[in-house]
Amino acid sequence: MSVRGVALTIDMDGVSEYARLHGVPCIGDPLLMYRAPLARFAALCDSLGAVGTVYAIGRDVEAGGGALLRPLVERGFEVGAHSFAHDYAMADRDVPFVYDDIARARRAIETAVGRAPRGFRAPGYLLSTTILDALEALDFDYDSSVLPSPSYYALKLAVLASYRAMGRNVGSSWKTPRMGLVPTQPYRPSIKPYERGSRNLIELPIAVSTAARLPLTAAAMVLAPSGVRRFMMRSLASRDVVVVNFHAMDLVDPTADELPAELVRYQPELRIVIDERLERLRGSLALLLRDRAPMTCATIARAFVDSHS
Repeated sequence: MSVRGVALTIDMDGVSEYARLHGVPCIGDPLLMYRAPLARFAALCDSLGAVGTVYAIGRDVEAGGGALLRPLVERGFEVGAHSFAHDYAMADRDVPFVYDDIARARRAIETAVGRAPRGFRAPGYLLSTTILDALEALDFDYDSSVLPSPSYYALKLAVLASYRAMGRNVGSSWKTPRMGLVPTQPYRPSIKPYERGSRNLIELPIAVSTAARLPLTAAAMVLAPSGVRRFMMRSLASRDVVVVNFHAMDLVDPTADELPAELVRYQPELRIVIDERLERLRGSLALLLRDRAPMTCATIARAFVDSHS
């Protein structure tokens, strides 16, 4: 690609998603992530001279989250779809279910912010042919669900196995080892989502760093020692496109934001005070932005099309 860009993206998984992920009963503010955590993400982007891409869940947008997204859109932020109901089994659902879910998410976001979403991120990073077919039928430009990190999935499988051994009904799953071995730069997928092909849709993989393909997530950057963080950033020097993945949970202050105590123990990044987390993130992201432009994912997808036309 002729463009060198960094996309700062955030998934708006809420309290109910984390309760399902960890298999614990929990009730909390369904829009908690749209309040202080989203404001912290926007402020972090501002401090870096960037605009971000927010992947919103349609259900929460309809429930009031849209009013909190609209001011960001007016400032140049992008709002993409993170499905309507964040069903962790979405990649195993049939055509009518998938099409209806994505169509509802698209409609909810367009109604709330005045612009139809151009991009999509799947629950749990799990894709299927049916999901990609629905995205193309509904006129999406890109997907950004691929995380090409075998180490991430190995850790995820270990955690899921431990939860299930304890008898918990957890809300996450696994598709194929191919998930961790896909290209690390933008590509057009084939009928099979984890292979190159000739779809109209563009896939924007979430960035991985070092030869070990460590995921470039906010949690990973926060938890890594300072030397490892610098090494991660240096390893990306040759990458033209870097898609950084936040979750709103990464920016929660567990006390001030009144996160249910049942969830705090399962999020190791929350043991670091919020100001220190933000400082670590700001320092790492500033290194990425030294010779790259901050962009939304939609802008990167358009640049990919332009450079390959």
